[in-house]
Amino acid sequence: MEHKLWYDQDTQIVHLKFQGDFHTSDVDEIRQEMKKLAEGISSCKLCMQFDDEGKMESRETREKSNGMVNEFGFTHIAHIGGNAAVRMLARVMMKTGKVDAEGEFFKTEEEGIKWLMSKS
Repeated sequence: MEHKLWYDQDTQIVHLKFQGDFHTSDVDEIRQEMKKLAEGISSCKLCMQFDDEGKMESRETREKSNGMVNEFGFTHIAHIGGNAAVRMLARVMMKTGKVDAEGEFFKTEEEGIKWLMSKS
């Protein structure tokens, strides 16, 4: 898996950085890594960084990834970067309630982290 997933102890934020395209096969790998990561942490904040050139493979990929976000109970999501199509899809998922989290869009990771840190 070329995408990166980690937990920052200092900020208590889970980070998911997409590198390149996001395929349906990536969702299960990320879910397994997320399960390992979730053991022993109480964070419900997620910083998702998108590669400006990356694309999401299909509708199935979107649905599976939305289910994963809901499964782990994230309450706040900072969306960083990404191309216009990815940002539009994320907005639609949040507005239609397919993702049960408050989300905002930012140009930089620093802005997203600051916003997430302001949420309790």
